Amino acid sequence: MDIYVKMCIYYNGATYVGMAQGYWQEAGGHKFDNFDVQARVEEFGSTKSRKTSDETAEINGRTADSFQVRTEWLSGQENGFTADGKITYNINDDGKGDMVWNLADSPAV
Repeated sequence: MDIYVKMCIYYNGATYVGMAQGYWQEAGGHKFDNFDVQARVEEFGSTKSRKTSDETAEINGRTADSFQVRTEWLSGQENGFTADGKITYNINDDGKGDMVWNLADSPAV
């Protein structure tokens, strides 16, 4: 199975939108007991907003597909913001429980 994720952020003049965008291939079946994707908007490393989406049913139910998790932060400040995130996953029958994959920050805007 292959999973690809990137963090993106943009500013629309009033709101920062942080996104975790990803896709998977060669999935399907019951590969995960848990697969939660979290996106955060951070200002100079401090979390301003976050959203977590449970993608377990989707990744187990489809061989290939994509996801996008978005979170927003209203701010008049115009720099120092990044998108950050993590994936909390539990591989079926590996005996390790929940594991965390911390995603690389987006470039700052």
